[in-house]
Amino acid sequence: MRQRQSNMELCRIVAIVMVLVLHSDFAVFGWPETMQDLHMPLLIAECFCIVAVPVFVMISGYFSIHLKFKSVVNLAYICLFCAILKTLYNVVTNQPFDINNLFFISRSNWFIPVYLGLMFFSPALNALCEKLDKKQLGITLTTILLFTFYMGYFPARPQCGIGMNNGGSVYEFMLYYLIGRYIRLYGVPQFIRKNSVVLYIVGSLVLVGAYYSVVKCGYGHFSNRILMASSPLIMFNAACVLLTFEQIDIQSKVINHISKSVLAVLLLHSCEAGMGILSPIYRGIFGSYSWGGTLFLWTIAIVGTFAVCVIIDQLRLVSYNYLQKIFFH
Repeated sequence: MRQRQSNMELCRIVAIVMVLVLHSDFAVFGWPETMQDLHMPLLIAECFCIVAVPVFVMISGYFSIHLKFKSVVNLAYICLFCAILKTLYNVVTNQPFDINNLFFISRSNWFIPVYLGLMFFSPALNALCEKLDKKQLGITLTTILLFTFYMGYFPARPQCGIGMNNGGSVYEFMLYYLIGRYIRLYGVPQFIRKNSVVLYIVGSLVLVGAYYSVVKCGYGHFSNRILMASSPLIMFNAACVLLTFEQIDIQSKVINHISKSVLAVLLLHSCEAGMGILSPIYRGIFGSYSWGGTLFLWTIAIVGTFAVCVIIDQLRLVSYNYLQKIFFH
């Protein structure tokens, strides 16, 4: 069994915390299209954390997915565990039952089927990366990126449907995967690697400035285009985050253990039941306090949500380890 690299596991944890932040700002309050609705702390948080999903998938490409029956079973068990908890919650609170939520094919749980699609394509992607040399893979990746930027981000997007979904399609996950794989195999120019933190911060601030300027000029209905995951700047920022953690020298059993629960954190908090609990909390925080108090309580809510989900997931880890000993040994 491969030893987990704590620096990249920490990157996984940070990516999921970023998802928690994204699900506490614009996902709750809506995309601001006027200056009256635009709150800078929320905008800054959104722009700095919008890289969350690309980073998470790039990590999968960095290590490469090795499609095995055991891996699929582990993913299925995580989904089953979370589905059981969601069903129990609906029963206790007398909420309507939705079979789509049970099988993680609803809009709120789009990540699982898309990531599963990536897993099934991963052997072909791995073979492609092994077959091509640095120059060939670079040309292939550049060509795909240019195609994606034009068809998924620029004016052609509204007229053409080629499987892109603002970062939430199998096609886009495959692209993130290949970027992560290229970084692992061949690296990046030394300037980018050495200055990855600064470049990420500058890139995120450019997004903040661009979004603010568009809304300020009265074109708020175009503002969400700036934060689309097919944006070249967002992909670059995500790569900078990955490069930053790649350079951290750390090894920790605690980090490695917590990282085992990141997918459960995603599923537990982002389902309708989870957001049904969290959304009123976030609305209460942002509607009742000064910005100092809001930022403090916002941080507590994010960290608390992460901690509660990780604690709940320990039941899954213990039960899975027990079943694993029975069926896989």
